[in-house]
Amino acid sequence: MQEIEHTWPNYRASGTGPYDKEYSAMTAYVVFTRERTTNQAELDTYARDAPGAAEGHNVSFLALYGKHEVLEGPTMEGAAVLRFPTIEEARRWYDSPAYQEASKHRHAGAEYRVFIVEGAE
Repeated sequence: MQEIEHTWPNYRASGTGPYDKEYSAMTAYVVFTRERTTNQAELDTYARDAPGAAEGHNVSFLALYGKHEVLEGPTMEGAAVLRFPTIEEARRWYDSPAYQEASKHRHAGAEYRVFIVEGAE
């Protein structure tokens, strides 16, 4: 079987295509995947405290641990997706004292994978 290398064009660097200079401020998404719960009481505390950390931040909650189906890769217990106007705003929220205080309970209550991804909007 022939191996095919996939390379995606870097439109942002070239200044051509859908990601040219007029799209310099890109939407960002923070994605949480809960891999395994280890302490439900800690997660309950996180669920109570984390929403307050959104005050003062431009965040939209797009998905919050609803029904899901894993199509590829390891199973997960749930996922959440938050939208921010920019990666910088997402980091301001994530690094804020209020969210960092709430996240201590998430860390104590479950194994998570969390990442920020830039949108194509």
